[in-house]
Parts: sequence; structure tokens; C-alpha cells
Amino acid sequence: LYTDGAVQNPNHRSLAISGFGIWWPTQKLETMLQQSWMGDVPKCVIMEEWMEGVAMWAPLKGTWHSSTRAELAALAMAMQAAIPIHIAIDNKTVVDKATRIIDAVRAEENGAKPQKKIFKKTWELQGDGDLWKAVWEVTKARGAGSIRITKVKGHATDEMVESGAVPK
Repeated sequence: LYTDGAVQNPNHRSLAISGFGIWWPTQKLETMLQQSWMGDVPKCVIMEEWMEGVAMWAPLKGTWHSSTRAELAALAMAMQAAIPIHIAIDNKTVVDKATRIIDAVRAEENGAKPQKKIFKKTWELQGDGDLWKAVWEVTKARGAGSIRITKVKGHATDEMVESGAVPK
């Protein structure tokens, strides 16, 4: 599946708005609506069939908006699906930090002593710590082996894919 986030007017905090999208290729809407989710799907999330798959999207609530926060919200929402997932994300920060979380959970699952903190700061003191904590908690609940994250090129054109400049 593919996730993305975006923000408009990022340099004007009072005017900034953001949202996220998730595309589940080859999925059917009926199946997605019937599958179990690890949490409640917020009422603001729209889900519909799109391009031989299912698209989900929603605005981000709150007063703090950034592209990283929007990308992270997409990841956190996608991880709520109670099925094994392979997520393609174009934000290197989100991929790197989420991979550290998955690796830490995997280590605990393999018998390592639980870490009090994975990063230098507690969740509360990190930028977007509320969402990172949610990613941590859902990773622990679903198991690290059920999640795979891959960094992909953002904004790739059809020509870039066809020429082999970016993988299919």
C-alpha cells in the first residue's frame, strides 16, 4: 500500500491545513469495510474505490501542521488495518524513524529487554510525539513481523518509471 501526506501554507501556522491519503492497490471496498481494524476508523476518513484499489483520505485536525506530521498520520492510520502490510512512503524521516520503532519491537519480541525509550527524548518531548507513540503502540499490538516499510521516490512521473529511473 502507498501513503502520502501534504500540507498547504506550511509557513503560515494560522493558515496551514494538512491531510493524508492511503491507497490500497488491488483491494476491494467491500473487503476493506468488513475487515477488522485495530482501532476505530475516524468518521472523517473517506474510503472509496479508486484505480483498481481502495483510497482512504482525511484532513488532519489540530493547530500543528507539517508534511512530516501528515505522512506520519497516514502511516499510523494504515497500520490500524489488522492484516500484514507493506507500506511505501516517500518521506525519509518517517521511514527511518518507523524502521527504528519496528526494529526495537522486533528485538523485544525476540527476548531483548524492553527499552524505556527508543529515542533520546520521551514521546511527549518529541515533535509529533503523540503520533510516534501511536505507531509504537500499534507496532507492539500487531507484531513487528506484520509490517514492512519501504522508502519510495515521491512525485515520480510515468516517464521516470517507464525509463527505469525509479522502480515499479
